Amino acid sequence: MSYFNSVHVPGNHAAVFGQPWSFTTANQMTLIADYIWRWTADCPSAMQVEYKFAMNGTWDINRGLGSSSGVVLPQFNPDLVPFGANIPISLPAGIAVWEYYEDTDTSRVYRIDFNSDHVVNLIDVALMTQHWLESECWMSDWCDHYDTNQSGRIDGDDLRPIIDHWLMSGHAD
Repeated sequence: MSYFNSVHVPGNHAAVFGQPWSFTTANQMTLIADYIWRWTADCPSAMQVEYKFAMNGTWDINRGLGSSSGVVLPQFNPDLVPFGANIPISLPAGIAVWEYYEDTDTSRVYRIDFNSDHVVNLIDVALMTQHWLESECWMSDWCDHYDTNQSGRIDGDDLRPIIDHWLMSGHAD
């Protein structure tokens, strides 16, 4: 179930978003559950970018920055607003995931390729499990960025997106 026919993630860098600020390139999100959209991108190198969410194949409905947890990953954007400012973020090399929650107008971006080799595999799981069940993960670095959902603890909820991508992408490493 969704309010929108489509949601895209246009941005300012061709290597990540396709043609800059175009919602017609390969950055269409997938509806993965009621009101939850997901898009995965492989960033070729570390870079600073800006992005927004555009709905229904037009700029007439879009969401931008209201407030943000910052420019580093994981990034949480509460209170996205219609026609808000571009959302800045520092992307590391490798695979990152954008999620947009249309029923709350929030989003998050997090990394699932922890060693920046452009593949999600057992190495990424092993890196995360070195921090398994750590708690007291705070905003300064969210336990070296492994607390992907910013819950304060490394657990199955952080591992689930890695496994979901691994199985969807067909990587059997």
